[in-house]
Amino acid sequence: MKHLLAILFTFITFATMAQTAPLLGTTDAKLLTLESTCTWFNPTYASYQPDASTIAELNKALSKDATFLVFGGMWCSDTQNLLPKFFKTLEAAGIPQSSVKLYLVDEQKNSPDKLEKQYGVNNVPTFIIMQNGEEKGRVVENVRQSIEADLLKLLQ
Repeated sequence: MKHLLAILFTFITFATMAQTAPLLGTTDAKLLTLESTCTWFNPTYASYQPDASTIAELNKALSKDATFLVFGGMWCSDTQNLLPKFFKTLEAAGIPQSSVKLYLVDEQKNSPDKLEKQYGVNNVPTFIIMQNGEEKGRVVENVRQSIEADLLKLLQ
């Protein structure tokens, strides 16, 4: 019986650690929607309503080969605020999640693959628009108007 309890305790401990382990480096954005991964994503995503006219303009301004590099931190309140709004904006614009490369960093803004260094990311979140393989612009840490308006401004 003691061995069974010890095994059960070990299993529960590892299961809990796996659920609370920080996401770092290249991350599948679908993990953000899991309640066990982050409680903040779905409520903000559901409540955010991007401006329809700005979305239409954004959709026109983006080239078909546009991609987004997104750097964030699960611990960061700005990331928690803007990341769900960003993904809601892309959905409204009909931009597939496959166009987004999501990289998560720790509190020192480091990740295992060091892409944040390659792209000169010092603050999170950072949303970088890439077109034709080149950086078109970036939104860093906060927005002036809204995520969709600030992205559109980069493309004009």
